[in-house]
Amino acid sequence: EDKPHAWRGFSMEEARVHADEQQSKVLARTPHEVLADLQRGNARFWTGQAKRAEKSAFERRALISKQFPSVAILGCSDSRVPTEIVFDQGLGDIFVIRVAGNSLGTSTLASLQYAVHHLKVKVLVVLGHE
Repeated sequence: EDKPHAWRGFSMEEARVHADEQQSKVLARTPHEVLADLQRGNARFWTGQAKRAEKSAFERRALISKQFPSVAILGCSDSRVPTEIVFDQGLGDIFVIRVAGNSLGTSTLASLQYAVHHLKVKVLVVLGHE
């Protein structure tokens, strides 16, 4: 019987398959492609042409099982510099480490090492601002 308020959607297994497919695409990108994408996103942000689409419910569900960002960014905690927004990127695209003064300490270094060794990010960025 159809329940009018029952949630219908993709199963977690389908979401995992989708996540695996997306991860393969991310892992195939070169560091040059990753950096160029960040630069294009930043240009879109500064010219008021940001197009960061929100992920669908299915894509968000796929991110539950794994994350596969292509870049890790060590940035400042300053609320005026939200990393995903200034690079016009979406949920799960960037592994962000934010700390006042974007300084490298034990915990920030460990986070970057996690990004490189476990998430297999292709690019590390230390983001400063004025």
